[in-house]
Amino acid sequence: MFGGRRWSATKKPSPDGSRIWLFAEELGANGIVSFNAYRLTDGTFLVKPCEMSMAKVEEFVLGYRMGQNSDGSVETRPLVPDDGRNLRGARR
Repeated sequence: MFGGRRWSATKKPSPDGSRIWLFAEELGANGIVSFNAYRLTDGTFLVKPCEMSMAKVEEFVLGYRMGQNSDGSVETRPLVPDDGRNLRGARR
């Protein structure tokens, strides 16, 4: 869930854990969020949005929550480590 709407999100880490790729789309609408996050040596992530603003990516990462599990519980695990607090936007 994000912004009161249902979204589908796919997150794929690289085999060595140095990169996270994320693509999310709003179900039944046109919303899309996509980015690559690269782990830096200091433990933070350098985020490179795919054709959208860093503000949109930050808002999504901080606000998105997984949906309801089959047992009725709500998944609250963040999309990226530290719930996005260690994200840094890429300078162009």
